[in-house]
Amino acid sequence: MFQCETVSVRLSILNIEIIPAGRSHIPVMHQLACLYRYDLSEFANWPVPADGRYVYHGLEAYWEEGYTPLLLKVNDGLAGFVILAHDKKSGEADFEYVEFFVIRKYRGRGVGKTVATALFNQYRGQWVVRQLLANKPAIAFWKKLLSEYMNNAYKASTEQDPEFGEVHVLRFCNQ
Repeated sequence: MFQCETVSVRLSILNIEIIPAGRSHIPVMHQLACLYRYDLSEFANWPVPADGRYVYHGLEAYWEEGYTPLLLKVNDGLAGFVILAHDKKSGEADFEYVEFFVIRKYRGRGVGKTVATALFNQYRGQWVVRQLLANKPAIAFWKKLLSEYMNNAYKASTEQDPEFGEVHVLRFCNQ
C-alpha cells in the first residue's frame, strides 16, 4: 500500500510541513478547497455560485485507495493542500498532482517549489502534472520548477480534458 509520511522542510524562516490528511481533516480540506476553487475560477470561467461558495464536490473521493490527500502547513498554520494520485489512478503515470494549492499568503516564497520537490524526491517514477491552459502563472511555475529539477528533461503538451477542455500537461521520469 502507498504510504506518505509527514515531511518537514525548513526554508529560511519558514518551517514547511507536508502532512497526510486523514478523514478527520475533511472539513478543513473542504474549507481550503473553497479557496482553491475560487482562485481557479479566474481561469476556468466558472460562474459565481448562487450562494457565493465555490464548493469542491466529490472531495471525499480522494480518501479512497489510489489517492493521498496531504495538508500543507507553514510555521504550524494552514498553507494549502495536495492531492496525489498513484497506483493507476494517475492513468499512464505512476504519480500525478491531481490538485496542488498554496494559499496566496505563501505564493512566491518558495513554499510550492519546496513541497513539490520534496514529494518528487520521495516518490520516484513517471509523473504527470496538468494545468488549466488559461492558468499562465501555474504553467510558468511548473515549467520553471521542472526546468531546474529535471534539467529540462520533461515533455510538455496540450491535451483535451473531459471536465476542463484543453489543459497543459507536463510529463517526466525522475527514477
